[in-house]
Amino acid sequence: MLRQGLLVVFVLPITSLGAAQPSPSVEPGGCNAAACTSPLSYKIGRVETNNMVPGEGDQRGISRANGVIISPCLMITNHHVVFGGGNSPDPREDHSISFFFGEGISAFKWKLNGVPIYWGRHTVQGAKDFALVRLDKCPGKTVGWIEPVAETQIQLRAHDLTMIGIPSSATRGELSFQRKCKSLGEYPGLGTMKQSCSSAPGLSGAALINEAGELVAINKGVLPDGTAHSVTMAEVLADSRARAIIEQDKRAFAAGVEPPYKASGELSPTGTFSYQIPQ
Repeated sequence: MLRQGLLVVFVLPITSLGAAQPSPSVEPGGCNAAACTSPLSYKIGRVETNNMVPGEGDQRGISRANGVIISPCLMITNHHVVFGGGNSPDPREDHSISFFFGEGISAFKWKLNGVPIYWGRHTVQGAKDFALVRLDKCPGKTVGWIEPVAETQIQLRAHDLTMIGIPSSATRGELSFQRKCKSLGEYPGLGTMKQSCSSAPGLSGAALINEAGELVAINKGVLPDGTAHSVTMAEVLADSRARAIIEQDKRAFAAGVEPPYKASGELSPTGTFSYQIPQ
């Protein structure tokens, strides 16, 4: 992740998502990357947080990384993206995030706020480095989402993967694609997947997608030997609570009701919102 001090932070112009417009027809259940007609840049976006910089006293820094919409109201990214370098969230801190998405002509199309509702336990070894974030306005209800699937290491080795993300140098939501990536197997003792595609500043949380357009992993970063590695969706979905939260969100959308879950800190559902997908 790329960190910058607050004195050098720049503001990106964002087109407002605030004025409700007629919603296009969306079938219950949404759509995944293989079937949805909306661009991938509507489902993979930039996450920005404002956390304490480890070892810098009270100094804060803006962190830029990636997030992937995986259900009507939920986005997934890394634990270390949302909470910084610490192992546990600080209850005294505001851990809300900003999510910028939709490739525009000169800037991202939209910005939404989000609050983490469930996360794994991030350690130095990298175990369960994921966080589920509840996005305002539930954008997946209109643009769809990328379906997370649990694949074994044998399955992951059997086909080509594509890593898709927004590097720190991007200013308008343009995605970078690394095609024909290969799984290099599980990193011993870490539970993460080594991969042939490379990481770069700002690509934490980037999506690794199989040939069917399903999300199989999110990029974590670089190992000491220089190899990039990822948190697999098999690891995320093996967490029964994470899996239940994702499924509850989908079922609530199909039934036309608000998701039953709340966040740590009693996050209240923000309600529904619709907007028109630009042609």
